[in-house]
Amino acid sequence: MINLTNLKQFKAHSESPSPNFSKRSAKAKGIRWIIIHATADAGNERGSLDWMRQSGTNVSAHLMIKRSGQVVRLVRDSLNAWHAGESSWEDVKESVNSHTLGWEFSNRNDGRETYTFAQYAAAAHLAAFYLRQENPENPRKNLRKFFLGHSHVSPGRKVDPNRTWDWDRFNRWTGYLLDEKGRMTEVEQRIVDEWK
Repeated sequence: MINLTNLKQFKAHSESPSPNFSKRSAKAKGIRWIIIHATADAGNERGSLDWMRQSGTNVSAHLMIKRSGQVVRLVRDSLNAWHAGESSWEDVKESVNSHTLGWEFSNRNDGRETYTFAQYAAAAHLAAFYLRQENPENPRKNLRKFFLGHSHVSPGRKVDPNRTWDWDRFNRWTGYLLDEKGRMTEVEQRIVDEWK
């Protein structure tokens, strides 16, 4: 868990503030998980960004990761973005929003469109940034527990990030940035190293 008082926020490429947020619940002491979503945007990134920025939709996320790998901030990490809706995980039986960060990846969420290498590179850099806060002594320890799909916390209601999200690639690329050498091809290393 990342204690809220110590939480450092990733600096996104741009900011596009959403009005759809609230204070975190008093029960929330920190960030316990990061939820990975797909925008289900039918190929229209701008439309999904506008939707999350529109008052009254009651939908937002902390970050949106475009197909280009560019990261857009919608809600500050210290606040409760409205990304998971009706959800639960482990001992959190009401919405997990107050205990999580929500990352929206631009994708049709149709089970056919693959996520881009640029998105995986961005995801790896983001993940490494937060894992180093979650466990500074051993940031790799919770790599496979700290990140969940929306489908994990809202089974039967949500399917994202869908079967085209490659959890193995995400874990390997993040592990590479956390000094797990030897599991990446030269091409993969170049993609991750060159992401800015």
